[in-house]
Amino acid sequence: MIIDADGTKHFTEADKHSPGPYGKSGKEEIFKTQGGLRFWFDIDESCFLTDDPNIYIYHYRDAFIQTHRSAFFLHIRGRTISFSKTMKENGFFNDHIATRRDDGSYFWEIGGIGVLFRNPGKAERTKIALSNAQKFRSREEQDFAISFIIDALSRYSGEVLGMRLGEPQSADVSFSKKIKEKLANGDLIEGVEQ
Repeated sequence: MIIDADGTKHFTEADKHSPGPYGKSGKEEIFKTQGGLRFWFDIDESCFLTDDPNIYIYHYRDAFIQTHRSAFFLHIRGRTISFSKTMKENGFFNDHIATRRDDGSYFWEIGGIGVLFRNPGKAERTKIALSNAQKFRSREEQDFAISFIIDALSRYSGEVLGMRLGEPQSADVSFSKKIKEKLANGDLIEGVEQ
């Protein structure tokens, strides 16, 4: 099935021979940000794609990147800014999925924004080879980006197999104390590590 940006579904010959639930791609559900930008998660690309080809979030989850095991890269009009999950004190956690609470719900706590990642291994074969910026151009761009990150991650727990099976994805999204303070003060976040 092909889904146009306006949500129109076009069934193809291949859809008649779909392998069942493993055929889910993530593109079946399209969401809107608070500002009206339409987005979806493409499982095969490991990317939140939008109606605007200059804005997307790539989830790099294949290998260690400096002190992190995975990271997100927000591409916004020529700039690529990283953000990553807060590291736990013992350093052992599955950081490519949201943290699971005892009640079964998930949450993301973002602890790093704007940390430069240079050519993180396999990423050279993907859309993102490195991050090229440590901060946003303006407060308006930062506000948009923070809102998009919250909107996207609130609909994604990182459980890709569950997503392929059609299971709903959701997670709460918060930021580390350091990032919350900068946002509350109206500062532009620049290269914040936890």
